[in-house]
Amino acid sequence: MKLSHARPTLAEHHHTVAAMSRGAIAPSALNPKPRQNKQLRPPKKVKGGTESTRNHVFKGFSQRIVQLKIEPVRRGRSTILDDAELEASFSYFRDSFLEWKELNMSEAFTSFARKVAPLCDSLPQVLHHSGSIFATLVEYIEKGEKFSQEPLLSLMSHLAHDLGEKFEEYFEQAVRTVSRLAATHTDVEVIEWSFGCLAWLFKYLSRLLVPDLRPVFDLMSPLLGKEHQKAFVSRFAAESLSFLVRKAGAMWHRDQKPLQLIIKHISVQLQDSVESHRSHEFQHGLKYLLTDSLKGVQSGFHSSAATILRALLAETFHEDFVDLRHPPLEAVVVGVITAAIHHSDAENFKSLLDVVLAQADAVSDDTRYIGLASRMLLVVCGVRIGDRVSDWKPVLASIGRLVESTSTLPDIDATDAWELLAVVAVAFQYCTMDAAIPHGKVLESVSKGQWEKFFLPFCNLFADFGSERFRSLVLPYFKRSAPMFVTV
Repeated sequence: MKLSHARPTLAEHHHTVAAMSRGAIAPSALNPKPRQNKQLRPPKKVKGGTESTRNHVFKGFSQRIVQLKIEPVRRGRSTILDDAELEASFSYFRDSFLEWKELNMSEAFTSFARKVAPLCDSLPQVLHHSGSIFATLVEYIEKGEKFSQEPLLSLMSHLAHDLGEKFEEYFEQAVRTVSRLAATHTDVEVIEWSFGCLAWLFKYLSRLLVPDLRPVFDLMSPLLGKEHQKAFVSRFAAESLSFLVRKAGAMWHRDQKPLQLIIKHISVQLQDSVESHRSHEFQHGLKYLLTDSLKGVQSGFHSSAATILRALLAETFHEDFVDLRHPPLEAVVVGVITAAIHHSDAENFKSLLDVVLAQADAVSDDTRYIGLASRMLLVVCGVRIGDRVSDWKPVLASIGRLVESTSTLPDIDATDAWELLAVVAVAFQYCTMDAAIPHGKVLESVSKGQWEKFFLPFCNLFADFGSERFRSLVLPYFKRSAPMFVTV
């Protein structure tokens, strides 16, 4: 006797699934073992949400931006009403300049102060000489002298505060100068001050920047990994920029264009960088950026997280990329969803899971998206052994719709078939039994018709993941189909 169907693709596919140990499937997921009874321990006390009173507490740039007490400038609204108020108005630049003159005695800053002092006696003078003040700031920041950088970067922010929307004409050069300092300076404190300055500018000018984030993204993209950077520099850049992406997501209900513009632009940038040897670093920087734009406090998500993920998936599943096996954004989106799963718990992740399921259901009738939809579902089912899925019934229903859609195909593509079978195997291994039993029709469907040629290797794959579930769920269909696998 002999088996009528070999399984040349199974080993490759099984290897691919196993390799996703930090992504869709953990190593322990491949061979689930029964849990041993352990001695009960008292529940661990969870710390409350009271803010630490320690003097030195690490805070990411996203958290720092949120805590900055600034009212973002509005376009077309001047805070200066008349000449009388102009004379009496307070200058942030002048006040900070006088303070730093007393505190910083470095040679470079002293030289800077001698040049700027005659130009900033009052707010009208600061406004009148803004071009000269800005040029002098850029000149001394570019020198890179460590001990003068903190006051200079602080004064750059205060100049923007005084100028308001008029600072727009200097914004591009300011970001280029400060980001170049962050990318090239060897001192960590200077890098931190640089990103603090950028964070301040982004928040203060956010209402001017958010309608079209493409220019500021292009300015920051070298720091995100488009050019070689230290890993922490890319992370700082991503956290600084994520505030603006969140803002674009927050205004979605009023205007969808800002978020769509930046997501589309990121996709195009990724497509252009495919041939570059830096594309991997750039992808990592974008994962930091987009993941940080989703995160909220503790294990929760920002109020605009679902909107941002929905826009990312819409671009990933765009008609323009239907002929590509892997759309430009796919690797980044998979990384973002994976990071979101690790960040959250089942309760908080539900809102994002619903977005992924909605996208899969939206394309379930279009068989061109079987592979892509299967890969997205594999992530949410497989990462952390599916313990971020609080209700498996809608997940299994989405998988069932994908399987059902293949009935219209004369012959299913082998790669698409294995990607769909992989998510079937993983989902039925990790779901609860009360959710699996009503969806047994899915397993029946993949045991007959055009799926017959894949069923035997699928059984092997399923059994490798967990023999107990195989005996409970798949073995009856295997016994029913066994005669077709044997020829005399």
